[in-house]
Amino acid sequence: EEDKCYTTDDDGTHIITDDMFLAVGGMDSYHVAAEDDEGNKVRSHPLTTWRLAYIKEVSMKDIPAADSTGTFMGEFARQGIHLEMLGRIEMDRMHNISTGDQGTYVANVRTAYLGTDAKDKEPYVVVVGYTDHLAVKNPSQQVDSAVVDVGPDQGPVNVAIRGPGLTNPAISDRNLWNNLVPGEGWFVSAQFIPEGGGAPVAIAEDRCEAVAVSASRPDTCRTVRVDVSGLSAGRGVIRLRVNWVDRMRGGLASGGNLICVCTRAWWRDVSATDQNQIMIHEMGHKVGMVPVGTGARPDKTATYYDTSQGHVGPHCHKGIPAGQARYDSAADRAASECVMYGATNGKTRFCDECTPAVRKQDLTAGWSRL
Repeated sequence: EEDKCYTTDDDGTHIITDDMFLAVGGMDSYHVAAEDDEGNKVRSHPLTTWRLAYIKEVSMKDIPAADSTGTFMGEFARQGIHLEMLGRIEMDRMHNISTGDQGTYVANVRTAYLGTDAKDKEPYVVVVGYTDHLAVKNPSQQVDSAVVDVGPDQGPVNVAIRGPGLTNPAISDRNLWNNLVPGEGWFVSAQFIPEGGGAPVAIAEDRCEAVAVSASRPDTCRTVRVDVSGLSAGRGVIRLRVNWVDRMRGGLASGGNLICVCTRAWWRDVSATDQNQIMIHEMGHKVGMVPVGTGARPDKTATYYDTSQGHVGPHCHKGIPAGQARYDSAADRAASECVMYGATNGKTRFCDECTPAVRKQDLTAGWSRL
């Protein structure tokens, strides 16, 4: 706001401390200009501001963690954030991390992380944890068949697994909790409920078979085939209680300096490209995306939507018409244009609505330890 005057030291130089300040954002350009007592003027080349963060990778044994993070690093470089990689270490595998497993997972990552010198870079180090599945279970859900005939002369009954989820209340096809965690299955109980009343008849688990959607996807099952030939002849409803998958998460921005990247979802490996997308998305949350404009945060983006409109957390609906009650349909996902959309969508860049906010975020405080 005003010129500053300094006297050079005996060697003709002078170091200025605590008297010049830059904005906290990235990719801003400045010049430094000076004039001496003789009227000689000099001006620096453009000085561009960057933010610096360190990345420590913690993977699990025997999972398909991405072999390159170039896309991740490149997108944040585009936003004026230089990510310096500190190497990768391994920890024991957890086959799935549901909502109740996150505490154990974080503790395991913390132990692995604290065994390295990456902690010396705190508070400017972020831990990228590569996980197996991040599936969330809906336990003991009831599913009833239509009224069917049962008995020695009847063929098996197929029961479609459909119902509302936790994050999306719409009723839709659900995947059985099948081959995700050793020792955990999808079956809870099965009964035949006679039409017109009468005591329910238990059906043994070995009479119930999960049916794969295709031969190429043997673990993805949305139908149960029930053998009713062992029941007395009659008519009624087959009532199942099953564990099903509420949702599969691509990644998580956990507490402190930890982000989680899923390497397997829906019983398939996640590609390195998609893992990089997840890293960008979750690191986006770590730097304050998508902002709501409160306090010192950048202005709320025009394409902001929150948990009440679909997905968990603040996200961006760029490419999707505004004014919708929810933004989490398959059509919305296909139309979305920003990496900060709430589900994996193949995008690896912040949109033109989000980019200014990323560049303006104040990262001075860094992140607390996980």
